[in-house]
Amino acid sequence: KNTEVYNPDEAIQIAKRACELTSYKNAEILDTLAAAYAAHGDFSNAVDIAERALMLIKSAPDNRLEGQVKKRLDLYKTRQPYVEPEQEAKRINLSK
Repeated sequence: KNTEVYNPDEAIQIAKRACELTSYKNAEILDTLAAAYAAHGDFSNAVDIAERALMLIKSAPDNRLEGQVKKRLDLYKTRQPYVEPEQEAKRINLSK
């Protein structure tokens, strides 16, 4: 893993701050926080936060993220972090 771009501790801190700024009401940011917790190995918090994101998504008129968040939640429940597909990493030039 490229430690210049892979830093779960920092990701958690940034995502928590973003959640605070949005009063924990932005499903996309909650999803990011859940992924950061999972990358850190904290699957309990990852599951809790992903479930919170799903609740927000289900109550929103635009719920396009629901399927994606459900897939990530399933990963967290089996103690697996979400990892973006390799093609995505190459597309944004993070893969080395």
